[in-house]
Amino acid sequence: MTSKISVTYDAVITMLETLFPNKTRIPNTYSITDNSDLFMRDGYGLRVDGSSFSESEFCNFSRLREFTVTLTRELLRDESDYLPYDVTVKLILEDVYTLQKNFLNANQLGQEASIEKIDFSNTSAIEEFKTDQNNFLSMDVTFPLQVTDLLELL
Repeated sequence: MTSKISVTYDAVITMLETLFPNKTRIPNTYSITDNSDLFMRDGYGLRVDGSSFSESEFCNFSRLREFTVTLTRELLRDESDYLPYDVTVKLILEDVYTLQKNFLNANQLGQEASIEKIDFSNTSAIEEFKTDQNNFLSMDVTFPLQVTDLLELL
């Protein structure tokens, strides 16, 4: 039997594919710089972070699990121009807005029966990272989702 957390994971992936059809999914969001530059030019990735138990009704197993979406954009610039930073930062902020606006509703994920609530998301600062040949900006958006399964009593 598949638990609701697996169903939720699949729903999050489907939502991201729907929201960002023109972006590339980053294969390894756990170690972002280990990915090819091609994935990070305009990419998104999903990372599953920690969880904590959450109060629920008797015979239910409930946990608040954090899902983190990483959004990346390539930064094309020369050393004396600030405009590329402004443009790229605004693009990431628009990506975050799209994600938060659509993600903070369990109905949007199509998992009303699996997800009890989605808490307001946290974001990281926008960070710059470099590879051998390119510069990128990234931002993480974390969504705590409360998922509850009915415990099967033996």
